[in-house]
Amino acid sequence: MKKNTQTVPLIKYMILATSVLFLLLSLVLAPLYVYTASDFTVSVTAIPELLDSVIELTEVFAFALCYSFIIFAAIIYSAKKAAVLSGIYIAACFIRRALDLLITFLTYNYIDGLDISSVVFAVIMESAQVLVVLLLATRAAKAYHMQRAELKKAAQHLGSQLNGDPLGFNKIFSKANPMHSTMLIAGIMLSVIKIISRIRYDIFYASVYGAPSSGAEIITMIVYYFFDVFVCVGFYVICWLLLSKLCEKNKKLTEISE
Repeated sequence: MKKNTQTVPLIKYMILATSVLFLLLSLVLAPLYVYTASDFTVSVTAIPELLDSVIELTEVFAFALCYSFIIFAAIIYSAKKAAVLSGIYIAACFIRRALDLLITFLTYNYIDGLDISSVVFAVIMESAQVLVVLLLATRAAKAYHMQRAELKKAAQHLGSQLNGDPLGFNKIFSKANPMHSTMLIAGIMLSVIKIISRIRYDIFYASVYGAPSSGAEIITMIVYYFFDVFVCVGFYVICWLLLSKLCEKNKKLTEISE
């Protein structure tokens, strides 16, 4: 029998994949956005808004990866491994926002209280999201394993085997699959937080520059809010695809090790 070592490569993959995305956000996309927004000849074009949209999409993908890995680690491995991943992701969020602040300072040669408060707000919100997902995942994992243990015990008492795998991904959504319910709640939470952040930004923008008056500005605002709502759907699809692949990979590695 081969030694079961499937945990190590998958955990390393989880950390590597998210690290690449955070580095892309911090060292490539953020500097490009600040540069284009600060350059007068470029700032009047659509490039800054395009980069801002790319950053938002990359953020959603990064959070989908982070949350999926936390959910997977909590249910398949242990709460301890999920907590370690959560700590790494919180640290990554802090480093990313600190780099954003540094890039702003290097570009404009100053930072004000608003820049600092925005970074602090972002770090707190992102850290809170990670911790909430960790809590949801560990609670779902505990309930899932307790239920499976009870069903297995009942099956043994009846002299039969426990059939079926509630962690299967043959359906788009199944109440029996704790991964599905957890990532759905996480997706809704991400959408709500993005909408709150958007409202906060719009209030600030309106207080400085005035409320949107032209049709183009109003349409742009509606599109952004529509995107924030749609984030939940896109997030769930990414998580579903990723977790289905991870479960399939984990199952194959487990079979090999047995």
